[in-house]
Amino acid sequence: MYASGLYASGDDLVIGILSDSEMESILSRNRVGRLAMCNESTPYVVPISYRYDGQSILAFSGPGQKIEIMRSQPRVALLVDEIVSQSSWKSVLVEGVYQEITDVVEREQAVAFLSSNGAPILPSGMAREVGLIFLRIIPSMRSGRFETHQS
Repeated sequence: MYASGLYASGDDLVIGILSDSEMESILSRNRVGRLAMCNESTPYVVPISYRYDGQSILAFSGPGQKIEIMRSQPRVALLVDEIVSQSSWKSVLVEGVYQEITDVVEREQAVAFLSSNGAPILPSGMAREVGLIFLRIIPSMRSGRFETHQS
């Protein structure tokens, strides 16, 4: 059923490791994940709308606590999952580095990408909001798991 690795099974329950192509697919088709960061000793996790361009995670935010934390500690993680039920799910964890997009040309490219392709996450006209921060997460590692029932 899965091209990925299997690491546990019992009765009809299967838990395994997602392949690279399965992780790519999950990151590409979803638009919301949970972004984790840590400021000194305090973890902080928030939902975030994003787009995956095949190389990095692109998103935007207003100023606030998450931006301040990422500026001071740019190592972050993004969790994206697809949950059908308690025992049927897929999950991808991306660890990476936060980078603010400040170059005018790169910023316009990010706006175009976030505003296009069927499911835009950046509403029309919002790109010109004063103080809006565009960001990318450059992945350094990713892993994926799944749980399902075989019939």
